[in-house]
This record gives sequence, C-alpha cells and structure tokens, in this order.
Amino acid sequence: MDINEQHIIVSQLELINDRQLFDIEVTTRCNKQCYCCPRHNFLRKHRDMSLETLKKIVEWLPLNCDVFFAGYGEPLLHEDLLIFIRKLSEKGVGVSVLTNGKLLSTQKIKDLFKAGLERIQISILLRDELAEIKKYADMAAGITGKIRFNLMYEGATPNPDSLIRKLQEKGFEFYYKKVHNRGNELYQANYKEPILSCGTFFINTYIDTNGSLQVCSNDINGIYNLGNIFETTFDEYKEKKKQHIGNKQIIPICQYCTDEYRLNHFKHE
Repeated sequence: MDINEQHIIVSQLELINDRQLFDIEVTTRCNKQCYCCPRHNFLRKHRDMSLETLKKIVEWLPLNCDVFFAGYGEPLLHEDLLIFIRKLSEKGVGVSVLTNGKLLSTQKIKDLFKAGLERIQISILLRDELAEIKKYADMAAGITGKIRFNLMYEGATPNPDSLIRKLQEKGFEFYYKKVHNRGNELYQANYKEPILSCGTFFINTYIDTNGSLQVCSNDINGIYNLGNIFETTFDEYKEKKKQHIGNKQIIPICQYCTDEYRLNHFKHE
C-alpha cells in the first residue's frame, strides 16, 4: 500500500478533527475463550466499570461522537449495561455493542434497542461458528434495529455464501475482519515491519473499566495511556493526541502489529 508521508499527515489531521469513536470496556469478564483473543496474557485485575465512572464518561465525552461497548470482556455480562446505553443515548451519543452473542435472546435484543442502542455487532469466528449466524438472525427477526455480524477470518477474504446474501437482502450487515496478532500478544512470531501509520489512534479512543485513556486496544494491559477521564479533560486529551501528528509509530508495539484495520481510515485517491 503506497501512502506518502504528506498524505499520512493530512489524513491524521482530518481524522483527529472528525467524529470520534470511543471503545468503552465496561467489564473485563468474559464467558468465552476465543482462539483469537490474547486473554491468556491479561494481567489487569478483572473488574466491572462502576456507575460513577460511567457517569463521568457521559459528562466527559464530546458532543457528536459514537460509543462502542466492547473491550476485552463481554459487555452483556454487566448488569447495568442498559443504564449505560440509556444515559449515553439521552446525551445524543450513537451507541453500539460488540458481543459474542452467547447471552442474546429475542427479549434481550428488544431491551437493548429500547434502551437506545443503535447497532448490535456480533462477532462470529468463521473457523467454527458460521452456523450460529442464522440462530442470531432468527432471534432478531421482526425487530427494528441494526444488526451487524463481524466475521473473523484467517487467510484470504472468504466469499459470502447463500445464507449471508439472503440475510443481507433482509437488512443484516456483514463486516469481514482478518484475525491479527494483537501487537504480538497473540502470536509470538517476532513479526516486525516498517510502520506506515495508524489511523485508528487518531479517530478512536479506548477507555478501560478504570477510566484510563489507553493509547491502543492491543495494549491489553494498559501499559501506555494518555491519562484518565477523572484527571484529564477531553480537550487536554485531544491536544496530547495532536502531538503525535506526523508520527508513524505511536507506541513500541506498533511495529509488531498486523492489524490491517489501522490503515482502513486513511483516504486514498
């Protein structure tokens, strides 16, 4: 992919001033063990986000932004998730939830959308879970709300089969994402290459259960961060990000990351 340095700088400036996305980790607990998740390297203390922290996030977030409940835990395990969604929706924030689907039911889907959720994203491992797509689609049949399946794959991008095409016709969304090495935390292959840049850093923010503003979600133990919502205002945080304009490598693990998504934000002619 040929991206010159001037184009990278222009793109970084555009991204940091664009509508921001906040990836919020409401819990570090999970009810599943996925081969593409480096939870075996997780050293942070397992915890759920407190209502106090959530209220601070609602106050802290800028207007005109989106929130994505995800992180290294399963968001539906948090007993107050519907309250979180409602408070953010009342502020006018676009809210999505990324789930492994194990706790979904028709009633749960209805409750999530009733609370103000815009989109449910369900992670599907194409290696062994393709058959579950229909199960979740049947649960959501007749319910007004956006459902997206994030299809995790290895190797070449798969072609959609007849089931996926039929569900697309019914309004279900599909997104293909290649399994990556989580900054070498998943596959210790000593991968290293020259870094072009990371668009994700300039448009996305990872907030952990303690309110820390992590530089990258692939930094699973939060070694690198730019402050905490209780100590740093959003404007101060944004200024810290601007100091990285023109940088190719943001933190050391960047040079080991195989996540293709980091370049998806850059616009190409």
